[in-house]
Amino acid sequence: MVRPQASEESKVLAHTFAKTITTEVRGVAPASASVGRSGQNSIFDALSVCFPHASREHTRSGVSLVEMNKALEKDGFLRVRFRNARKRGQRTEQQGGRKWRDPENQSFYR
Repeated sequence: MVRPQASEESKVLAHTFAKTITTEVRGVAPASASVGRSGQNSIFDALSVCFPHASREHTRSGVSLVEMNKALEKDGFLRVRFRNARKRGQRTEQQGGRKWRDPENQSFYR
């Protein structure tokens, strides 16, 4: 059986969406400016809320969380790992060197 793969349209939409809602941060440590790779505050979660047809959660031709993260990493998004000191052994991964765009800040739209 063939593993499902996202359509080219979904991949392009996911990539464009990620670059549109985040901005690259330079001159600071990647860990200090980061966006979640999974979970409620991730780019994928925002994509599946804004464009349900583009995520695998809603359609078979949509992009999956793993596919999206791999594609973003290839395009230069950094993967940053954190260890939670309170919960032994628990790790989280973030997209480093990026931050969410502020819709109130007009300079982001230039």
